[in-house]
Amino acid sequence: NRDIKEQILSLSLNQKIDLFKYLENNILEENKYYSYNYLYDNCATKIRDVLNDVFPNYIYYDFQDVSYSLSYRELMDLYLSYQKWGDLGIDICLGVEIDKIAEGYNTMYLPDYLFSSLSNAKTTKGEKLISEEINIFSSRNISINHSFFGPWETFFFLFIFLLFISFRERKYDIWYKKLDFLIFLITGSIGFLLLFLWFFTDHISAYNYNIIWALPVNFIVAFFFFNKKMLNQLKHYFLFYSIFLMSLILLWNFIPQKLNNSLFFLILLLLIRSFLVFLKIKKILTLKFI
Repeated sequence: NRDIKEQILSLSLNQKIDLFKYLENNILEENKYYSYNYLYDNCATKIRDVLNDVFPNYIYYDFQDVSYSLSYRELMDLYLSYQKWGDLGIDICLGVEIDKIAEGYNTMYLPDYLFSSLSNAKTTKGEKLISEEINIFSSRNISINHSFFGPWETFFFLFIFLLFISFRERKYDIWYKKLDFLIFLITGSIGFLLLFLWFFTDHISAYNYNIIWALPVNFIVAFFFFNKKMLNQLKHYFLFYSIFLMSLILLWNFIPQKLNNSLFFLILLLLIRSFLVFLKIKKILTLKFI
């Protein structure tokens, strides 16, 4: 149920032959593979780049209708309003690179912006590049069911639930150790995923500030909850981890990467649990020495 539109290029016979030859060569076994990149080398930019390769300095784009104030991430968000979990996954896995402002030429990594840019483009002859646009299929209006439990709602209710658990711990002087084990095991696992994407893949995942709350060390530290000999080390770790989380919250709007808003409740939850773990271990060690 997607729109299908066709754009007819205004090319001479010789230009059509040149383009055809380029595509014939491009489909050869030694040429048909390329390193995909979300922003700079994808299925939309390929069309733009092929035209520029075949007709260098022949096409001039007019970006007067394109906003120069949006980043690559913000442009993606325009298409993810009904896919909140998918948006969260992208925001967690992709790093600061996609927070750069996308200038007019680079907005063509999105098909809609490629289409509009080609529509407004002209040739060195002063003629429009597109001679005709044909609407092949128009999408039907369909109702979209909004899931109530999006990331924001899920993390908010999880925060409220664990806030209640935390008050109960303090009131009755207990420690739900297995709960903290699960929390930090999961966040540490996410951290290892971010490290893998950062150093071992070609995805745009380098310099990812989500690594601050999803510290891979959390995965290892989680198992130390059940080792009494490691309590003193755990105390210091969770004190510093709490400071990291507090700094991240205070600098939320100042770091170069835009974090997903729903993560605020998750990070606040981690801050509360990690600081309570610090206080609990400190109390245990104090009583031990007394």
